[in-house]
Amino acid sequence: MAINCCDSHIAFSLCITKLRKGVRFAYFSGVEKNEEIETSLLNLIHYKELELYGAYGPRKEQMVQNFLDGGAAINTFCRQYDIELSIIDMGVNGDFNDHPLLMNRKVAYGTRNFAVQKAMSRGEAIQAVENGARAFLDKNESRRCDLIGMGEMGIGNS
Repeated sequence: MAINCCDSHIAFSLCITKLRKGVRFAYFSGVEKNEEIETSLLNLIHYKELELYGAYGPRKEQMVQNFLDGGAAINTFCRQYDIELSIIDMGVNGDFNDHPLLMNRKVAYGTRNFAVQKAMSRGEAIQAVENGARAFLDKNESRRCDLIGMGEMGIGNS
C-alpha cells in the first residue's frame, strides 16, 4: 500500500513510477479537472496492475453516510435550489440504517475489480437498471415529475 497526500502532479508521477506491480495506491489529493495524465503513466498503472483508491478507499459506506447526513456537495446543491434528493443503494458493500433519503435496491454487496474480472455479470447489470427504473416509479407513482437528474458516486468500478 502506498499513500500520497501531496497536491502535486509531480508527486503523483513519481509515486506511479516507483511502485511495484500489484500495489494499492491511495491518492488523496486528486487530479485537477483540466489536468491530463500522461499516457505513459496510464500505461504504467495498467501494466503494473495498480489499484488506485481515492479519499474514501474501497469503503464507500462513508461517502453514502455523508450523503445521508447532508454533508456532501449534492446535498448543498439540492438545498440551495429546493431539489428533492433520493439516495439509492444499488450495491454498496455494507448496510445502512433506515433513512428517509435512502432507498435500498441492492443488487450485490459491491462490485468486483474490473481490472481482474467483470465488475458485474450481465444479469446484475440488467437488474441494476431495472431496480433504478422501479425506484423512480415507486417514488413518483402518485405525482407528476417533469425533470429527473441522475448521478453516481464515481468511485471505483463506476
